[in-house]
Amino acid sequence: MAHLIIEPSGDELATHSEAYERLHHALTDSGHSVRQRPARSTRGIGQELLDVALRILDAADDHAIDAIVAAVVANLAGRRRRGGGGEPPRNAVIFGPNGEELRRVEL
Repeated sequence: MAHLIIEPSGDELATHSEAYERLHHALTDSGHSVRQRPARSTRGIGQELLDVALRILDAADDHAIDAIVAAVVANLAGRRRRGGGGEPPRNAVIFGPNGEELRRVEL
């Protein structure tokens, strides 16, 4: 399967730490090699705010990427930002080994 790094922003991890623990377990239980570290930057392509980046370190086929997206949605979707209502939806972006955007998910 895939080797990946989960990089939640500081606020995201502080607010949803249990959900990230569940995501880590879900991905490792599916055979992925997973590390988690603080986001290198909370800015993504086009300087937009990213709540979480997932970086796949090696080539992964569409099936593996879809399984990662399903785990992200199952474990992180529907939870609000700190402060709750009126905030824009949270987002996750999955990047490939060359930094290319593979998938974008609204949480």
